[in-house]
Amino acid sequence: MGVVASRATDARRRGAGSPLRMARQSAPGRDPRARGALVGMTLYHTPAHIFRALLEAAAFGNRHILETLAAAGVQITEVRAAGGGAGSAVGLQMHADVAGVPVTVTSSEDSALVGGAIAAAACAGRYASLEVAAAAKVHPVRTYTPDPARHAAYAEPYQLYRDLYPALRPIFPRFAGLA
Repeated sequence: MGVVASRATDARRRGAGSPLRMARQSAPGRDPRARGALVGMTLYHTPAHIFRALLEAAAFGNRHILETLAAAGVQITEVRAAGGGAGSAVGLQMHADVAGVPVTVTSSEDSALVGGAIAAAACAGRYASLEVAAAAKVHPVRTYTPDPARHAAYAEPYQLYRDLYPALRPIFPRFAGLA
């Protein structure tokens, strides 16, 4: 575990329930005027708390996407992770805990490239379907299982995250002219 990730873990232990939150809005709705905001910061907070808030914002954003898909009738029972973001055990466990679904790291280093090759091989008839091609080329390496207690503990922070965007949205246009 890297130094920053280790400190982020320590920040959670020392500051459980810390109100520092990062508002982030890029998906599922796109708002080009939206800006990130650290909310709840006090003199108590350290760089590790800020890093943890950034990790939580990414996990909360992904949970929001999964909930939007579920509302459209698409049930996600597992999230697959590959590439750079798949290297953080702390971040991946956090994603599983926040979303309440397992997060599986795959053997693929470059998922976009591998996905394109899989699609091309299936279309060229080398495999019977995309599913068969993917099963042949993408292999699970490790699965992070959500912890029910941590998932429940994230309920209120997640709702706070969801409430931040509509609360901050009216002031986003004022940032347009700032450097």
